[in-house]
Amino acid sequence: MRPDPSGRSGAAHSAAGRAGDRGRLAPVLLSLAVFPGLGQAVTGRPWRALFYAGASLALLGRLLHRVYLETTRLLPSDPEATLDLGLPFRLAAEVHRANASFFFWTTAGIVLLCALSGLDAWAATRRVPRATRPGGAAPGKP
Repeated sequence: MRPDPSGRSGAAHSAAGRAGDRGRLAPVLLSLAVFPGLGQAVTGRPWRALFYAGASLALLGRLLHRVYLETTRLLPSDPEATLDLGLPFRLAAEVHRANASFFFWTTAGIVLLCALSGLDAWAATRRVPRATRPGGAAPGKP
């Protein structure tokens, strides 16, 4: 068995590998679990980060705008009726019932953006930048 040229033991080498995996996993988790585009920002791809974040914010903004319009349409004009404690729940149910298809497609769009952003962040962490390759050469070339 040949010794490790770095002089590290097997346990130290494996710990360094796990730390590298965690470093590659962080951008993916940021894009999937926190907000689309954060993984691209961490990996140094600002235009892609702007695209994913902007598209997600546009969908969320459209969703909030629709909820606002529907809620103001359904609010009772009588000030006494707004004191009813069950009103917010009835409004939420009515808004959802009237816009179920819109909510479904908006949610599907946001989930798709999260998935694409996570895949893009994962692909970015799999690529090794040219400057970090030995000698700066392209893979497979001396």
